[in-house]
Amino acid sequence: MIKYLFEFICCSAVLYALYKLLIEGRVTHLSARLYIISASLLSLLIPMLELPIYPAETLYYTLPIVWSEGAVADINGYVETKSTIDWYLVFSCIVATIYGVIVVLNFVRFGVRLCQVSKLRKRTKLSFYEAYTLAVSREIKEPFSFWRTIYINDKFESSALEMVVAHEYSHIQHHHTVERLFMEVLRCVCWFNPFIWLLANAIIEVQEWEADKDVIDKGYDVVEYRLLVFQQLYGYYPEVTCGLKSQTSKKRFLMMTDFKRRKFSPLRLCATIPVVAGMILAFGAVQAETRTVEVQKVDVASQPESTETAALLQKFSDYYKRNIRYPADAEAKGIDGRVVVQCSVNLVDGSAEVIRVFKSPASQLTAEVERVIKARKWETIQSVAERPNPKVILTFDFMIYGKTDVSKYKEAVNGIVVMTYPK
Repeated sequence: MIKYLFEFICCSAVLYALYKLLIEGRVTHLSARLYIISASLLSLLIPMLELPIYPAETLYYTLPIVWSEGAVADINGYVETKSTIDWYLVFSCIVATIYGVIVVLNFVRFGVRLCQVSKLRKRTKLSFYEAYTLAVSREIKEPFSFWRTIYINDKFESSALEMVVAHEYSHIQHHHTVERLFMEVLRCVCWFNPFIWLLANAIIEVQEWEADKDVIDKGYDVVEYRLLVFQQLYGYYPEVTCGLKSQTSKKRFLMMTDFKRRKFSPLRLCATIPVVAGMILAFGAVQAETRTVEVQKVDVASQPESTETAALLQKFSDYYKRNIRYPADAEAKGIDGRVVVQCSVNLVDGSAEVIRVFKSPASQLTAEVERVIKARKWETIQSVAERPNPKVILTFDFMIYGKTDVSKYKEAVNGIVVMTYPK
């Protein structure tokens, strides 16, 4: 999960930077809006991808292997000698709870806003037209539109009213409400990602530019329209120098007259394709499934110098079968499958560690395998000289009774089976 969140934030940061460098004010408003929506979705989806782009690895298990017929370690048949606290699980639960609470609060706030608009509409004087509905009320401080309804105060003169209605009707024509609702939902869920907030603000900005352009294209006076916008922003007619202190207002006013589709606009959009492809390779590409696994069963006891080594490694295997546990969170989520690891056994100090994970369906199962392998110090064999650090490949099959297809695990190499029964 942490890996996904990191990649999600990185993707949204890169795509937002591309918007500022290549897209903003340089392509059509429709293209800019589509880019922002697409960037938001791609930021979510790319880290989820698992495209088998990289070539598969062929594993050759030619290292010494302790062979056993696969005893069953039943979690219900053992009792932990001492209780241990999984601090990672505790921390994950706390973080998930905080995240969930904030998401719920965001949606509550979002729902309250929708209810306020709905209640306001019931208290307004409605005038129905073919293309939109006009809702007039003194409660409305500044005009806005929602779906096909334009909300406006009754204080406007006829000329100003026409420009305001033209502006809000442009929002309706371009379906801007749908885009705002989409980005608002995304902000509620991805509140932790600052670049999603920036993309949401960017699409609002583009929508205002588009509505302003439609008003000017209809032939309304630019100076009068700018004055009207000032009045709505500040509630009075300010001095020009004061108004231009607002960078957003300045950019908006410049776009009213200076915006035009830049040269090579399609090429700017195409320039984002290699970047998206690069992010897919970086965050969404995985190695293809292992093509073949050739296991060479080597009886270490047959080696002249390794009789003691074979006995010790067999003790390792027996100990794992007795002490391996099915992780509670993996069992609750129905996670099962095979974990194949390579271990290094230090016959000098009696320690063991996992040096490579060949295969694992989930991090919880990998963590349990690593725990049991590191759990015990073994008696040392001081007579070992040529091979003091033998490497062992072990297979742990985690099965849930009634769910897992046991038949596919019958040929398990050094099969250590962990069976659990749903409660």
